[in-house]
Amino acid sequence: MSGPQFAKKVENTDALSTIAKFKKKHAAKIKEDDHQILLRPSYGSVGIPTNVGVNFFNYHVKELRLFSYHVDLQSKVATKLKLKSAVAKILEAEPFKSKRSQIFYRDKNTLYSTLPLPIEDVVLYPVADGVAVKVQYIKELNFKDLLDYVQLRTYTRDFNEIQEYTNALLAVIGSKALQDQNVVGLGSNKFFIFDKKSEQHDFQKGLFITMGTFASIR
Repeated sequence: MSGPQFAKKVENTDALSTIAKFKKKHAAKIKEDDHQILLRPSYGSVGIPTNVGVNFFNYHVKELRLFSYHVDLQSKVATKLKLKSAVAKILEAEPFKSKRSQIFYRDKNTLYSTLPLPIEDVVLYPVADGVAVKVQYIKELNFKDLLDYVQLRTYTRDFNEIQEYTNALLAVIGSKALQDQNVVGLGSNKFFIFDKKSEQHDFQKGLFITMGTFASIR
């Protein structure tokens, strides 16, 4: 069976051309803030070393506070239910439903909320016969601590603790990115953004081939 035929093969030079046009169009803005776009070494789709664009965005966290909770699947019976699906179920009911816009979760074992949930220690939320989601309060993250840390001239051994803050930010930003129906999450910090103008070609077993942009948040 022959695969779909695209009118044009994408080359690494296409990406460089796009970056060049961006830099020319926004030259004045980039001159004011060189973090608007940077280039870093990477590999193209055929393994040829090239440069890819890296965008930096300001995300104000000075007043941000997040409450972190560990989530786990507790099962007394055999189940095919995955943690991500189980958490999605409990988020559709109280006490989570009314606070859904303040809750951030990215298919891992940690859930974050900008408001404290009514969970002082550990609570089990049933999702099926013999299956429940265990939610345990961990701690409050005050992002002023993160700002204080990054301004230190001498780094300390607190890095592991600071990692909690960066992981939380990835969950928050990733959750917001996935509110766009044209974005698909891949793991905890990778995303595929569909190009609305690109044609879709049926592949097999419900799959299709299309083009878009692969991005990651760091």
